[in-house]
Amino acid sequence: MGSAAGLGRERDTLARTPPPPPHRAARAPPSFFVDPGAFSHTLAVVPLSPLPSTQFLVDKILRTKIQETTYWKQHCFGASAAAVVDLAADLEAVGGTTTALRRPTPFLCLLLKLLQLGPSRDVVAEYVSNPDLKYLRVLGALYARLAWRPADVFLTLEPLLADFRRLRAHAPPGSPSTCGYELTTVDAVVDALLTEPTAFDVALPRLPPRKALEDTGALPGPRASPLDAAADA
Repeated sequence: MGSAAGLGRERDTLARTPPPPPHRAARAPPSFFVDPGAFSHTLAVVPLSPLPSTQFLVDKILRTKIQETTYWKQHCFGASAAAVVDLAADLEAVGGTTTALRRPTPFLCLLLKLLQLGPSRDVVAEYVSNPDLKYLRVLGALYARLAWRPADVFLTLEPLLADFRRLRAHAPPGSPSTCGYELTTVDAVVDALLTEPTAFDVALPRLPPRKALEDTGALPGPRASPLDAAADA
């Protein structure tokens, strides 16, 4: 009997207990919402990210190898654009990497330094137009091929196709040369810069066909070949 009475009292208590309120989603305070009209006359200015340094045109592995060379640490680390001229005057050969260990040459070290410095167009034009320092001329031509617009590349490099002076080049890995050097010419190097996808172990940016630049007006017209002038004479 006692058990039955207890169950009855518990049932009466549950009957008198009010049901819980229905669940409602939490609402944010009015200040949480943004009035779209408040920004109708305001323009958000997003700063442009800086352009990447041209030194990254040389791949990371080769860049690291260059910066680990003794030549880089002694001559290139703190060099200026003017100091590059003196260093290029002392060059004895062009080249990318050499020996079976693919060691970067001084020429390649100076190229990376130029890419870090980013000299002005006038400075590079002085490099290219220098008639006495042929290795500086080739160094400036390679820099222009990497960093300049295609139309400027053609206008700057094509006159160098008439430079037939000989150059010494470091023999690339796997070369049959026994002395470590090969012979080339300025015009052969410039022709490779205009036609090949790589030069001195550096991948070159894609260069559109000259005819395409002529059709768009980026170039004034067909290139005047020295052979045409000789034929007219």
